[in-house]
Amino acid sequence: MLEYRSPSAIADELTRLYATGLPPGDTMGWKSTNPLYTIAPGYWTAITGIPSEGKSTFVDNLMVNLMKRQWKFVVFSAETQPLPVYLSGVLETLMRKPFRQGYVNRMEPSDIARAVSWLDERLIMCNASDDDTTGFRLPSINSLMGVAEDMISKDWKDHGKVGVILDPWNEMDHTPISGMNETQMTNHELALWRQWIRKMKVVHGFIVAHPSKPQKDREGNFKPVTLYDISGSSAWKNKADGGIVIRRPFDGQMEVDVEKCRLRHLGKAGKTFLRFNWGYNYLYETDDREETTRIASDASSS
Repeated sequence: MLEYRSPSAIADELTRLYATGLPPGDTMGWKSTNPLYTIAPGYWTAITGIPSEGKSTFVDNLMVNLMKRQWKFVVFSAETQPLPVYLSGVLETLMRKPFRQGYVNRMEPSDIARAVSWLDERLIMCNASDDDTTGFRLPSINSLMGVAEDMISKDWKDHGKVGVILDPWNEMDHTPISGMNETQMTNHELALWRQWIRKMKVVHGFIVAHPSKPQKDREGNFKPVTLYDISGSSAWKNKADGGIVIRRPFDGQMEVDVEKCRLRHLGKAGKTFLRFNWGYNYLYETDDREETTRIASDASSS
């Protein structure tokens, strides 16, 4: 159903927007990404890249950075399971200490307790469950939206910034509606996702989506992945408000390619590079001398 309004009916809102300026988004947490992309409620971001290039690592780091800016999150991370394993990685990113055995400066039980207490107010993790009646079924995108809406209407009803992460898309049930093919179903689901985010007003959605089989150029080298390469439909670039491609040109380095930003006041297309600390799942600026010194100190102690 459509509603309609004349320009004069929204004149007061337009005047307020003129007076206050277009609302900015929150920065992603790295100074090199600040001019490229910011995160605001009411929109959604598609994130892609070939397997094992660091998409989930990027999303986890971005989530922790936004939590420090008063965001709360609902997360379905199907590929990092069981949930304690997923949470251990989030703790490493948050505490900047290794959780795993065999590393120097490993976090203490007191660190874990403090981090879990802090995350308890900011993070809800979703998991696929086994229904006693129907047996095991993949969750649908509607079920994720339902969990988020439930949290927002009850526990987070006075909170204005909620991130909803689906990682990855292909771990959801996308059985086509009768008469639809895969492309049409993807278009349908992404349209519902976008409209739901607009309706909720406080949500920014993040979907991690794998590309289809990479294509090679005439020299036999793999072509760089783009948003149009995401499996299923060109709607991934068309319907997303923002799109980021993650690449790993060298070990320990991550390329963050902002391929799309629909709204100019929230960012622009462009690329930057981050570095990755494998010991504690942490992304930092390439020119961060403090972090480089810290890593060197950890290595010399091992």
